[in-house]
Amino acid sequence: MKEKIEVPYGKYEDQKKDVYVVNYDIEGYYGDVPNFVYVDAETGEVLFTMTEHGYAEDWEE
Repeated sequence: MKEKIEVPYGKYEDQKKDVYVVNYDIEGYYGDVPNFVYVDAETGEVLFTMTEHGYAEDWEE
């Protein structure tokens, strides 16, 4: 799905960008865990990954 959004997180925070949202599931103990990857539609750069526990990029620090 492609849509223009105000980026809520990361180095492009508060900028409007056209994005694709890609969903994938990770197999979990009680069921699948959804993850949503927001990709800049113009450049292909990953903007951020949203999980049920917040932004995956926060875990990298």
